[in-house]
Amino acid sequence: MQSLFRILSAKAIINKKKLLLTTAAATITTSAYFLLNNNNNQVKFAPNEDNHDVDQHHRSVLANNLIIQAEEKSSPTNNSPYQPKKKLVILGSGWASVGLIQSIDLDLYDVYVVSPRNYFLFTPMLPAALAGTVSMQSITEPIRSVINRVRKDKSLIEYYEAECYDVDYERGVIKCKDISNYVIHHQNGSDIANDFELKYDKLVIAVGSQPNSFGVKGVDQYSVPMKQPEHAVKIREKLLDVLESACMPNLTDEERQKALSVVVVGGGHAGIETLGYLVDFVKEDISKLFPKDIVEKLKITVIHSSDHILNTYDCKISEMCEKEFIFNNVDLKTNARVVEVRENDLVVVFKDQQKKSEPVSLPFGVCIWTTGVAQVPLVKKLAENIYKQKNEKSLVVDAHLQVVGLNNVYAIGDCSKIDQPKLVQKYESFFEQADINKDGVISFTEMESLIKAKEKEYPNFATINQKLKKLFTQADVNGDNVLSKDEFKSLIQRIDNEYYAPLPQTAQVASKQGSYLGNCLNDIEKGITYVPPFTYKNLGSFAYIGNNHAVADLSGTTVTSWQAFYLYRAAYLSKQVSWKNRFSLASDWVKTAIFGRDVSRF
Repeated sequence: MQSLFRILSAKAIINKKKLLLTTAAATITTSAYFLLNNNNNQVKFAPNEDNHDVDQHHRSVLANNLIIQAEEKSSPTNNSPYQPKKKLVILGSGWASVGLIQSIDLDLYDVYVVSPRNYFLFTPMLPAALAGTVSMQSITEPIRSVINRVRKDKSLIEYYEAECYDVDYERGVIKCKDISNYVIHHQNGSDIANDFELKYDKLVIAVGSQPNSFGVKGVDQYSVPMKQPEHAVKIREKLLDVLESACMPNLTDEERQKALSVVVVGGGHAGIETLGYLVDFVKEDISKLFPKDIVEKLKITVIHSSDHILNTYDCKISEMCEKEFIFNNVDLKTNARVVEVRENDLVVVFKDQQKKSEPVSLPFGVCIWTTGVAQVPLVKKLAENIYKQKNEKSLVVDAHLQVVGLNNVYAIGDCSKIDQPKLVQKYESFFEQADINKDGVISFTEMESLIKAKEKEYPNFATINQKLKKLFTQADVNGDNVLSKDEFKSLIQRIDNEYYAPLPQTAQVASKQGSYLGNCLNDIEKGITYVPPFTYKNLGSFAYIGNNHAVADLSGTTVTSWQAFYLYRAAYLSKQVSWKNRFSLASDWVKTAIFGRDVSRF
């Protein structure tokens, strides 16, 4: 009995030590979490009653049209009366909106976020969720959680899960509707209680974009885009569906082959990353779980209109990606254009320099459409109602991201484009102004004087001036230390291409624009007279291509293979908007590496 008692006592002591160690570890982890967040000024906790102080905030709801007004008194400054804060309305919950929310000063603005999507999506990892490498919860974050982390005591920031369908610029209100399935009926029988108007002092439009079918017949009916979480879920469901159906014993080999054909239309960034994760899913999981003859018949095809995939990257990266996919039995069809998508096949025309190609039918079981983006209906409607933007496909903004033709209305992210000047059209007048001594050539000193003189008119010239020596040397083809008129034109053309080219529609650009605009609006409200224009510096881009390989273009430096893969994962892990997402994402990677991906259907 004494031996048994000693054993039980020893076990109790060990369990107690384990409990203490676990508690200590949890405490340290929690402390580190809050310390990191406090240092970054990202998390501010306040009691719930302070977050919605009824003495400070008063809302009135007028029935039928439901005009929502929020009146907020700002904290008094020394020897100054209460003054109402400006009302900032943000449309959207994507990269641009989150960047703005995290940088806006809530001591200066009352903020209202309106979006039909009540979460933020880490879009670069969506293809990984399609394949099951990560879960959808690991790459999404409730927008209310994002808002709660920036909320301060006695500050007002609210979210409405609704869709804005129009903007009344004259009255300074947006018109919104609740798109949920729950409809509220007034006592008088009216069913428009779900519609409301929201007043604003400043409006930021960041509604993103939608998949672009380019007018190809049948795209919307028979293919699935790769833009939103529901698209990834649908593609995954269709892929598992055709795999299970192909296993039925009464099918012919031809029927199985058609069902097991997966086609990805578009060889750009979204298409290639989707392809990379599909390759992993097939090689690492489907090949182990499904019969060998089914796996052998599974065929993945990429259709791309240009002569190389990933043609926005360096040509070496494109060639490496093509070799990698060919090695993994992916059928690359470049210089091809889809002219119609039908229920079980698509019609493709190949570009032929010698003669007109005859249309070819390609059967498919799953068709994934990743050819680009178009503007959402709201943006098209708003552009049509602005006199200066009637023929524009997106909202044109100035150097400070304000919509051209409107006051106090801004647009950021995929729904906007900056009105960039075409300097090359003015190169002759620039040449005359720069040629101070009228000798018909431009010296470096004269070029430097021109750039400095034009900095106010062209704000990017301040950045160009820092690299002017390099640009001048590159343009000076004959090496005589002066620029002829043709050399001067080539220099201006290079400046156009490098500093005034249209910005790519990427998460990186949208996030930078959101952060910039938040700081810009803060400065305006503080009375700062000069606010620098928005400038964008590309930090690089990644693309996952399967087999734990990635490619990276880091501002001219090319990184490939497994080195780029670990950089890719580190970068995406660090860019998550919460520690919850970082932990979940890392856990998913470990779980997938050990146990594989799930092929269950629900």
